[in-house]
Amino acid sequence: KGGIGTSSRLVDIDGSVFTVGMLVLTNMGLLEELKINGDKTGRKISNEMKSCDRESDKGSLIMIIAADIPLSSRQLKRIAKRAEVGVSRTGNNIANGSGEIALAFSTAQRLKHEDTEVLLDLKVLNEEKIDIVFKAAAECAEEAVLNSLITAEKTAGIDGHVRDSLSDYIHLFEM
Repeated sequence: KGGIGTSSRLVDIDGSVFTVGMLVLTNMGLLEELKINGDKTGRKISNEMKSCDRESDKGSLIMIIAADIPLSSRQLKRIAKRAEVGVSRTGNNIANGSGEIALAFSTAQRLKHEDTEVLLDLKVLNEEKIDIVFKAAAECAEEAVLNSLITAEKTAGIDGHVRDSLSDYIHLFEM
């Protein structure tokens, strides 16, 4: 069972510290494919469950990535694509029936509402320094997805269908 999860990272780029944050809405993946820290946790949970629907992956994932780093629209698009690396670490294989959306924005550029200047000076991160931002986005995505699963609450639906929370199976994890 999915839900809402968040995560953030501080990144140091040549002595300047910036924040990359992420909010995710998860409703995707198959239980048997769930991985936590590389461990096939989903299989352990599936074996423990009394009943488990073996449905195809028809869910979705929405990621909203925020940064206070001066980034171009092209760089933001690249960061949004790299965030999926973190999602894949959780075992999600992006099935045909699923839909993933990633939106990235930066709060670094402040433009006046009624500026009279013809040309504006905008700063953009040097491409040679962007790898650390890619890494932060991937780490945020992985953690935010797992946070969405562990904080989700058990839900009972129509016809007695129940969706357990990951927290119902926390006893299976080695601490």
